[in-house]
This record gives sequence, structure tokens and C-alpha cells, in this order.
Amino acid sequence: MGDMKIRITLEIAEAEYVNLDVYTSLEADLEYRVLQAETGPVISLNFLEMRRLETEVVLDDPSLAKHLKTLRDFIENFFIDSLIESVATGDIVGYPLPAIDLSFVEGVPPGYELEIGVDNVFHTGSYTLIQGHPE
Repeated sequence: MGDMKIRITLEIAEAEYVNLDVYTSLEADLEYRVLQAETGPVISLNFLEMRRLETEVVLDDPSLAKHLKTLRDFIENFFIDSLIESVATGDIVGYPLPAIDLSFVEGVPPGYELEIGVDNVFHTGSYTLIQGHPE
């Protein structure tokens, strides 16, 4: 699915803060779907199953290194789990397919657009293929 960097500032005592960077890599199975929105078809990603989660925590203060495993476990078990739960409850993203303005072609009237009707979306190898038809 992808990688993410999160910058966290924790207050550990009154006016004493600790900064840390969290790098998370998530590998999951996703399903591409076509949904009909009010504005037209959108390509949606539906979260199916998480296969792998890796988290690295980088501390600004090396004296806290002894707490690194505890911090990583806390972040993975609470923060990252909540994030995954929020995206795993249905369609995560809808990408609308914009109309293609053809008025730049000589002889085509201003405002003339080509809209794509989506029939199918699937992933093969390293590519995502959208099949459709002009509308």
C-alpha cells in the first residue's frame, strides 16, 4: 500500500518535549472498484487484508534509546492500528476521472470535452489498467 512518515512531539514533563519520527511501511491487499458519485465515476480502493507492517522510530534524543521498543510497540498497537482500522472499514479513496479538454485542437469549439465512462479497473503486474469507453 505504501510508506508514511509521521512527526510526533510528546510532552513527557511540564514544558519538556520529545520529538520522534515514525516511519511505517504497510503492505496490504487492495481491491480496485468503480463507484458512481454525483460528479461521475470514481476509482476507489477497498482495503482487503494487511500482509505486513514495519515501523521504525527515530528519536531526536539518544538518551531515550532504552525506551525505543516500548515506543514502537505503543505506536504500532495503538496509533497505527487505529489508522488501519479507519481505512479498513470500506473504500479509502475515490479518484475522479477528469474530462479531457479537447478545445486546444484546431477547429474544436471551446469547452468541448471528452469524458470517459469506466467499465473496469484491475491491477496486473506493476500496472493498474482502466478500461472504459468515451461518453
